[in-house]
Order: sequence, then C-alpha cells, then structure tokens
Amino acid sequence: MMRSIMGSVKPEELVKLEHFNAAALDGRTIRMIPVWDGANWAHWIDTPDGRLIKIKIVDAAHSHYLTKVGPAKETDLWIPLIDFVWQRLGFSELIHLIDAIEDDFHLLATSAAKLEHLHSTRGSIEEELTSSFVRSEIEYMLIVARSVFDLLQEIIAGFWNDHVKLADGAQDALKRRNRLPPTFAKVVFAGETFRSDRKSARSSLSHRSRQSSTRSMRRSSLRCARRATASFMVVQASD
Repeated sequence: MMRSIMGSVKPEELVKLEHFNAAALDGRTIRMIPVWDGANWAHWIDTPDGRLIKIKIVDAAHSHYLTKVGPAKETDLWIPLIDFVWQRLGFSELIHLIDAIEDDFHLLATSAAKLEHLHSTRGSIEEELTSSFVRSEIEYMLIVARSVFDLLQEIIAGFWNDHVKLADGAQDALKRRNRLPPTFAKVVFAGETFRSDRKSARSSLSHRSRQSSTRSMRRSSLRCARRATASFMVVQASD
C-alpha cells in the first residue's frame, strides 16, 4: 500500500511537491500518496534528515492516489467523502480514523467483488451453500457500513470540538460545553430511546436560531479547511 505519514520534513523541501499547497497546511499532516498525471506515476518519500526524495513507481493497487486528469483505470473509484476528508481534515489526531474509513471502503469493494464472483459461479456451487455465502457477506457489508458512519461521526466531532472556534464568545463557550458526541449511536439515540424525526427537526430548528454558529467561524478555522492539493482529487485504486 503506497501510503505514509510524512515525518519531520524541512519546510523548504515542500516546494518539491508540485501538487501540494504548502500555504494551506495550517497544522495538518501531509499524507504521502502517489500522483498520476495521465501518463506516469510519481511518489515522494521522506528521509531521516528531513529531505524529500522522488521515486518512480509502476502502479498503485489497494491504495489511494492524486490526479486531476481522471482515474488511471476505469475500475478506479473517486469517493467524494474520502476526497473531502483527505483534502481538508488531515489533523494528526484524526489520521488513524481517516485510514480506517479508507480501509473500510476497500473492504466493501472486496465484498462486492466476492458477491460478483458468487453470482458468476453460482451454477457450479450448491445453491444452499451459495445462499449462505451471500447472506454472510451481506451481513458483513452492513457491519462495515455501520463502521463508516461511526468513524465519520468521530472525525466530524473531533474537527468541530477541537479545531473550530466561533467568533461569538458566548456561542463558542456554549459549543465547548456541548461537545458533539463521538459515536453515531449517540446522535440517533437519547439514552435507550430512538430520536424521532420530529425531535430531530425541533433540534435542528433550535440550532438554527442560535445565530447560525457554523457561519460565524473565525477566519483561522476556515483556513484549516482549505484544500491541500488545489485541483487534484483523491481516487481509490482498484486491486
């Protein structure tokens, strides 16, 4: 898997990354993944003395890569969620969560490939056995999909709670006292009770009446959410 987290690199070395906007870093971690320019691959690794070395690679598989010319293969997939999180939310304490979401999408793709294989070979396998394989694979996919929701909620909560500061001091104090929950279950459940649509709607209206806190973020917080790679997008490579 061609993916790594850059260590301590000299600031002047960042100019070697033509695809990267160093001015938009704002405390985020640079995650090194291959770059596809439509004809060739490029990749950079960091050295113990803080330098960046460009290496040539043949291909990318079970990985993510940057491109602005489109996928390297028709089977490669652009996932807007992964692109947004990679580009804007690469804070050090969130990296392991981003990695986990990316891995979950690879697992979902693997399960989908298994289902395709089971469908194409169904004539050579006993029907009841095929049915058991399919049921177990679908159940696993539902578990992984739930994991994506939980991980995404944890990323959202981490960014909102620790990296967003509201311009209105009173609203910011209120935000700090009412931190977003880190799990999706705590969003949809109040204790052991499921939050109804009506309760959720009332909650949304109540939040809107609080002087629209999301629009009152300080300029410094907005800088934290700038794209790291200009017009490039993050694509998931097929295996």
